[in-house]
Amino acid sequence: MSMGVELYLRLDEPLSQTAVSSLRDRFVVGVGLDPVDDFGTRRPLRYEDDPSFLPDPAAHWYDANLFNDYYGPGYERGNLPQIVRCAEWLEAAVPGGRVWYGNDCSDESIQPFGPPERAEAMAYYDRVGHEPYERRMREAQARPLPPLRRGIVSRLIAWLLRQPRR
Repeated sequence: MSMGVELYLRLDEPLSQTAVSSLRDRFVVGVGLDPVDDFGTRRPLRYEDDPSFLPDPAAHWYDANLFNDYYGPGYERGNLPQIVRCAEWLEAAVPGGRVWYGNDCSDESIQPFGPPERAEAMAYYDRVGHEPYERRMREAQARPLPPLRRGIVSRLIAWLLRQPRR
């Protein structure tokens, strides 16, 4: 199972339903997202009803809800350029909005994802791309499966032979 991306827009005040609906439509079109491929059955910019796991539960959090893998050092798998485009678009479209980024496996991974953090992430991506992940996959496929212990197999066969036939 892959590690999913978590991209949040953090606001001090909530958006109205009308504003959220408009923002959703503009977000999908403005970033060039595909409503099926990039969201699956999810809905973009979902209001987080229970932000207790987020760094500032008193704030208002909107989950971009991307159907994408996380990208970061040690997990070079997701579409970081797309994630960065989403973050930039959200910050530009919503005055006072701040974007946070992390993965769905660790609440502590969700950190501010402003211009300096995005530049650092993109510099890493430009330097290594997906190669570390792809290399680990090639190495795993090349590694032979461990041989079964002969004693275990022999005991299993002997046990099977002792079972009554039906």
